[in-house]
Amino acid sequence: MNRYVGLVIMLVVTAFLLVGCNEQIGDYSAASSISESAVINSSIKNYSANDLRRVDLAAGIGYEDNIGTARNLLMEIMMAHPLVLDEPAPSVDVLELGASTVNLAVRPWARTADYAQVRSEMLEQIKVRFGEVGISMPYPSHDVYVHQAA
Repeated sequence: MNRYVGLVIMLVVTAFLLVGCNEQIGDYSAASSISESAVINSSIKNYSANDLRRVDLAAGIGYEDNIGTARNLLMEIMMAHPLVLDEPAPSVDVLELGASTVNLAVRPWARTADYAQVRSEMLEQIKVRFGEVGISMPYPSHDVYVHQAA
């Protein structure tokens, strides 16, 4: 008579996630950990799997600045950058009306391998060129009034 005392089938799944600097996050990382449920119950997007990647930037301009002028300058900056692709076409759209700024979504496309360089150089060029033409980049400020009792 064949008798099984017990049969256990176990599937062990280990997930290792690498971030931009190739620092491992997971089972063997002393600095960070991620739970299994976060991996199993979530969608993980592998941006490096695609040849092209959209660079999502935001540029804040003052409410007194002309949106059309800023949009044209941002398009000019993107079109002049040698690593920004013509197709898919870059775009500039109003993202939101913030407390201190009108925020514009600046969206060039680049090859995935060029993403970090395009992002960094675009941010620098936006700051420099806005300064050259007088487009303000306000930062949040608060007025404080001190009232003295008589």
